[in-house]
Amino acid sequence: MEFKIVDTGEIRIIGKGIRTRLGNNQNHRDISAFWEESRRNGFIEALEKERGGMGLFGVCEDFDPEEESFTYFIGIEKKGTNVPNGWEETVLPPSRYAVFPVRGPMPDSIRDAWDRIFSEWLSSSEYEHAGGSEFELFPNGVENDTDENYYCEVWIPVVEK
Repeated sequence: MEFKIVDTGEIRIIGKGIRTRLGNNQNHRDISAFWEESRRNGFIEALEKERGGMGLFGVCEDFDPEEESFTYFIGIEKKGTNVPNGWEETVLPPSRYAVFPVRGPMPDSIRDAWDRIFSEWLSSSEYEHAGGSEFELFPNGVENDTDENYYCEVWIPVVEK
């Protein structure tokens, strides 16, 4: 799989999150519904107006292995000190990430990338998951995300084995 290694400083993100579970692909259904609802209610539009240089984030955090649950957080880089009413803030600590380019229509292309990263790449690479938050990055937003040439990335925190 194509990837690059990127070291980041702390990234502060503001937005909204939902709690979901892995079993029976519940996370796929919940996350798709969350994006759809966020488009319908104007949240994505509000994020796009304030979007920073990195783009829109879809952060997977607070994984609970016993419950097989995690929080999925849609947001943008925080600018300044204010958090809009009804939004939350999450912080990604400085980390080293394996960054995987994803091309193709959403949500299938990104789901396929996640599956390949965890079923193929992690077991055969010189890296292992470092724990902590993973995220999807949509550098150009999510407009035209069903296009065959749509581009986004999956960022996995890693350490060398």
